[in-house]
Amino acid sequence: MSALARNVYSDEMPFRDPHTAAPCLWTVRDQSGPGFEVSTARPPLTDDAQDRKGLEAACIALARREMGESPTANFGRIIPGYSQSSYRSDGYVGGPLEDVEGPQWPALTGLL
Repeated sequence: MSALARNVYSDEMPFRDPHTAAPCLWTVRDQSGPGFEVSTARPPLTDDAQDRKGLEAACIALARREMGESPTANFGRIIPGYSQSSYRSDGYVGGPLEDVEGPQWPALTGLL
């Protein structure tokens, strides 16, 4: 959780490492405010990395089926209207784009 939350509340968008979802969560916070709801679980099956990743993939698949779409901050995506930070080694810091054309997302309250 600390890797995921690192720098989400900073003034600048965080890099994609150590957690690739951090830039997207920063954009959600930038658009919708500082509140996040987080749930965690650590079943015994997650002691093995391969088993843990399989369980994570199954949970994401169930969430996609129930919501009819992929989770907002999953798969390294970024919300329209923002450029995404690179990995730290590349040094690019993303943020809001200027003069974005096309439809904009509504406030993202309640989607995470």
